[in-house]
Amino acid sequence: MVWTIPRYLIFKRRETLSKRREEENATMQRRLDDLEQSTVPSLRKALRDVAMEKDAAIVAREDLSTQLRLAKKCPKEAEEKQ
Repeated sequence: MVWTIPRYLIFKRRETLSKRREEENATMQRRLDDLEQSTVPSLRKALRDVAMEKDAAIVAREDLSTQLRLAKKCPKEAEEKQ
């Protein structure tokens, strides 16, 4: 004997699965919206801060390099004057 599932149960099952999928999609969309509103802006700020620190480090390195060149140059000038 072959058992068959009544059509109304098949449609009910499909309807339930469809509703569950819609609920999951809505939940995921809410989570994505929350992330975009909270996490993304803070990550952007952190990225800007890191970029500013990098720029400051580059400027400091250039300043130190200039000071080092001047420090090397000064003893040579002092020897030439003597």
